[in-house]
Amino acid sequence: MIRIVLLLVFLSILPSACNQDLKLSKEKYTDIILDLQVAETIINSSKLENKDSMRRAYHLRICEIYGFKDIESLKKTLQPLEQNPQLMLDITKDMSQKLDKLADSAMTQPPSPPE
Repeated sequence: MIRIVLLLVFLSILPSACNQDLKLSKEKYTDIILDLQVAETIINSSKLENKDSMRRAYHLRICEIYGFKDIESLKKTLQPLEQNPQLMLDITKDMSQKLDKLADSAMTQPPSPPE
């Protein structure tokens, strides 16, 4: 009897757990793409030879942060942006504003004391 109940609970939870291709908010898309772009900038400026391993590590960390089970789920979730250029444009504008704010805050912080 307990097995049946546990099986039913598992089966009712499974579709929602596997539904990683859910629609994300514009803000969440913006955060994910911004993190992916920052990671790519770090990777491209790295002197490491095996950048593919570094890229995979960053992508897995981003998946972990945003609750994706794997990189393929992350990619699948970002696919709707390919069919919605207006949303991608809005996200790009939001990312630009966030980057500007980060740059402004970095410029207004006092320099750290020498160590």
